[in-house]
Amino acid sequence: MKKIVRKSISKKAVPAGLKGFSLIELMLAMVILVIVMGAMTAVSVAVFSSYQKSKAIKVISEDIGFALNSIAKDVRMGKIETTDLSCVGSVVSNSPKSCLMVSRNRGGRVCYRISSDSKAL
Repeated sequence: MKKIVRKSISKKAVPAGLKGFSLIELMLAMVILVIVMGAMTAVSVAVFSSYQKSKAIKVISEDIGFALNSIAKDVRMGKIETTDLSCVGSVVSNSPKSCLMVSRNRGGRVCYRISSDSKAL
């Protein structure tokens, strides 16, 4: 009985075309798989980053649109009181008409300043 078991496990029982992969072949396949997975991860991260940036740009663009519509409505519906530099009592710049004072119909006054400073809001 022992001879039959040993005979079935021996190399002679397995045909030459049905041998398994060698260690080198398996390691090479794993390296290729790791490179492909790394590339896929990098692409996924780039797509996610691009999505986040486009989402932020969309939100900023909507906020700017809302602010401009609000200013346009105030100017359209309100009464323009002054366009000189003294609308708030302080000099904003040396150029004329850098400030616009508008009285709102719903009460209150708003002063819009034009600034060439890129950091000023």
